[in-house]
Amino acid sequence: MSDANIKGNQLTESCTNLVELLQNRALHQPEQKYTFLLDGKTETACLTYRELDAIARYYAARLQTLGLGGERVLLLFPPGLDYLAAFFGCLYAKAIAVPLYPPKLKRNLAKISAIAQDAGATVAIAPARHLENLEQLCEQAPELKGLHGARRFF
Repeated sequence: MSDANIKGNQLTESCTNLVELLQNRALHQPEQKYTFLLDGKTETACLTYRELDAIARYYAARLQTLGLGGERVLLLFPPGLDYLAAFFGCLYAKAIAVPLYPPKLKRNLAKISAIAQDAGATVAIAPARHLENLEQLCEQAPELKGLHGARRFF
């Protein structure tokens, strides 16, 4: 086992939650990359631990500014690093992430509405490319109008 692996294992063992793990990795292994594999093989995106931590902290700051600590937050992201950063942002802000796939026209609007109501979500975060579609769907689903809005914070 290499020195880097031993050090990484020691960092992992000293952490009690995911937030501590990311913080430790960003501090001690800042240039190591997190890579998203679309089909388990094809690299589509990567972020260093430092970049992931910075983006997550930005999400957290925005959520805290809106007073959403402890609130439920819909994460309307496709699989990928954007989702991961938003998820960690929720953890940092002590918000409760409610992950869902982004809406596609009217196909999963009823499902999103039901989950949002059931979870008591007060805000939705989505990538910019999905915001217009999400805003149109919110107009069609009165129960979603109670959300603070679909937002992308970075």
